[in-house]
Amino acid sequence: MSRRLIRSPATSTLPRGMNSPLSSSVTVMDDTIIIETSDDHDTNNYKLLLDAFIALLQRDRDLLNYVFPKELQSLVFTKLIELPLVHMREVALNLCESIERLPHKLDAGKFAVYGLFSILKWFLKSRPTFSKLYQESDVARRQQFTTLSATFEQSAVNCLRAVLDEVRLDASPPSQGGNVHPLTSHVLAFMEGLLGYEETAAIIASIYVEQDQRMNSAGLTGTDKGLYDLGTYFAQLVRWLHASLSKKTDGYISRHDTTIRAIFLLNNVNYLLKRLENSPLLVMIQRCQPDLKSKYEDDFKTSLKDYTKCYTPLIIAIQQMLEYDNVNRLSDGKLRDRDREQLKESFATLNAAIDNLRQQCQEYIVSDIDLRDRLRTEGKLLIMDMFRTYYNKFSNKDFTRNREKYIRYDPRILESIIDNFFEHHS
Repeated sequence: MSRRLIRSPATSTLPRGMNSPLSSSVTVMDDTIIIETSDDHDTNNYKLLLDAFIALLQRDRDLLNYVFPKELQSLVFTKLIELPLVHMREVALNLCESIERLPHKLDAGKFAVYGLFSILKWFLKSRPTFSKLYQESDVARRQQFTTLSATFEQSAVNCLRAVLDEVRLDASPPSQGGNVHPLTSHVLAFMEGLLGYEETAAIIASIYVEQDQRMNSAGLTGTDKGLYDLGTYFAQLVRWLHASLSKKTDGYISRHDTTIRAIFLLNNVNYLLKRLENSPLLVMIQRCQPDLKSKYEDDFKTSLKDYTKCYTPLIIAIQQMLEYDNVNRLSDGKLRDRDREQLKESFATLNAAIDNLRQQCQEYIVSDIDLRDRLRTEGKLLIMDMFRTYYNKFSNKDFTRNREKYIRYDPRILESIIDNFFEHHS
């Protein structure tokens, strides 16, 4: 008995535009039941229409076997399915056009894009069944099935290209406080969602790559080429994401504040690396870009170095006083007037630097606990030993009667302040 693909009688096809709480397609192939669901009702309804079309073909073919002689069956069969096939094409074109017009394919519209891939997945599974419904002499007519699926293939390619453009041209402002930008999470979620249609997505990615004339995978064939091309597309998405994020740093109002830019890049690169770390996405991307992870790890280190520059005013204040002491040899007893004034100015500058640093870091958002701890640790490694030396050397000098005004911070307090950086927004 030939392999069959039918629609479950428990499902019903809704008119286009009518939404049910959950649309589902039940496909029976031999003795195996495959249940597929989609959050996009229109694409799911089209799969139900495809199921009905297959059932119609099976019924007509079985009927012809009983009514018409063999030499007429092919001609009559073609005439019987002509109008349904025209309808299928019209619905397919309208559906693809409406999906391609959707905005925000990377986010809100992604389920419609996934719906295209679910339809293509249906075609991929159903191709053998459809072919068997035609006689061996019906090669040209079997091509009609391929033409129908090609409509969705090209639409899927167009959507992949549109998603890439959304990332490349995204003009949304940078996140408040340097937090992870929605674009970063949307790109990763979109790629992860495509993995649910990996086989189909690999085929579409190959078409996309060939149309863009990127033939890096020319030496590969079959599945390897498809996965390579899908990895190529993912790598392009990640590259444009990074370029877009880097451009967004110019959107912060405080252009002189390089720290907020560093925090923004640290948050986003850290989020990207963590999501990719245990994901099959990284393996796919590294097939065509082996250095991707190391590149972003280097970017992370660069941004981390840029972040620690926020301690520079504090470091300068400490170093200047230590250098002054090396030259002038401050007495442990009575100080000269100029030495007392120098110490007053130094402690006032140091206090202002700590105040500004604390205020800055209260405005930054670092949601990831590990990253938050890393930034605090880097800060303490950079400043605490130097500050202890400064405090132990100068805090006991007799340079003022108003010690509370000038000696506001000791090492314990400064370390506690750093330990509470970013907590305001956690």
